[in-house]
Amino acid sequence: MAGRVGVDLTLDDWDRLGRDIPTIVNLMPSGKYLMEDFYYAGGVPAVMRALLEHGKLHEDIITVNGNS
Repeated sequence: MAGRVGVDLTLDDWDRLGRDIPTIVNLMPSGKYLMEDFYYAGGVPAVMRALLEHGKLHEDIITVNGNS
């Protein structure tokens, strides 16, 4: 996607930016759990809470829908 909008993003950038992000979703096909398990464990809201707790999500930033 970055390339399509003109953002020069390399694999080194991807590695640098994601290096300290913990793996918190272990879904198939390469992971252990089904999407159904993810849903019943809380889904995207649970992932967002975990990112917020680890300081990886900024809750005061306005998003595309105009809300934080």
